[in-house]
Amino acid sequence: MNGYMQDPLVKLGFFVVVSCAYTATIVASKPPGIVRLLSSFPVILFFIVAPLQFEKVSLAGGFGFIFTWLANFKLLAFSAGRGPLAHPGLNGLQFCLMLLLPFYTTKGSQAAHAVSVTAALSVKVAATGALTVLLTSEAGSGMSTLARHFCYALYIYLFVSLLLDSLIPLGVHALRGAPLQPAMEAPFMSRSVREFWGRRYNQIVSCALYDVVYLPVLQGSWVTPPSWHIKGRKGVSKSRKLLALTAAFLVSGLMHEVCVWYMCRQLSGGGRLMLFFALQPAIIAVEEALKAQLPPAVRAARWFSVVEVVVTLAAVLMSAEQLFWAPLEMCHVDRRGLGEMMELMGSIKSRVWGV
Repeated sequence: MNGYMQDPLVKLGFFVVVSCAYTATIVASKPPGIVRLLSSFPVILFFIVAPLQFEKVSLAGGFGFIFTWLANFKLLAFSAGRGPLAHPGLNGLQFCLMLLLPFYTTKGSQAAHAVSVTAALSVKVAATGALTVLLTSEAGSGMSTLARHFCYALYIYLFVSLLLDSLIPLGVHALRGAPLQPAMEAPFMSRSVREFWGRRYNQIVSCALYDVVYLPVLQGSWVTPPSWHIKGRKGVSKSRKLLALTAAFLVSGLMHEVCVWYMCRQLSGGGRLMLFFALQPAIIAVEEALKAQLPPAVRAARWFSVVEVVVTLAAVLMSAEQLFWAPLEMCHVDRRGLGEMMELMGSIKSRVWGV
């Protein structure tokens, strides 16, 4: 038994089961508010420490993202009576699956479908493999910095999509009655930076930030006040909405810094990731102010939608050029991660084809 417990995955699995049982029984029995929040702290602390078990950047970063960010944010939202863990009708197993896996109940009318997600995943797996081979080849080494960073952006889109959507078929089957949010909704078709972050790119994180940061700031209360169910957003000032949006981006920046720290085991980039996300609300404000000055006929023209897509992608990618990629490259997360992926692909190839 002691030998088995030396294996990081076995040890992690044991404490995950204990944490899940504690959350489903003890934490869930408390009323929303400070008591439920305080009772969640042991599990929150475990989810913060858990990724430190791993040295590989893919495992440390992946578990940091799923546990320290997503699972802890679900617990924080649950302490306020919000989020996927507060979805009515979840049994004990469903509650644990919702906590541990990268699922979030949909924030709109479009829920994830197992068949469509599975079909898309096969394409993304092939694209990720091809991009891995390209970036580790001589051709990849000879790329310009701009071209390489563009490939990195595409790679992260594919990797995050695979990480979040690969278990959707299981979730759709096991969590019937709880419609699940798709992770990606064609972010390359975004017509504004607000739409890119808020409605298309990594919507699991968007949902988590909405429940834990945006909504509490908007409401001025951790637990939704009774008056909110009557008034809703009516009467909320533009400055309060901007404050909530900025807070959500700042917390996103902080959590990206945390995930990179798990992979590097050091602070990398001098706060550039924080600055990248702090810059996004300013880009949104400038973009919307400029669009408001345009004649309605221009904004309604078909060609203008194409311009919007190009400008949106350019704004996101160019702001990332000096701020997002530098922290990853300084501690070689990019090359280490690609090396681990090549190692995985080689292992699969040898098992399947015996080569």
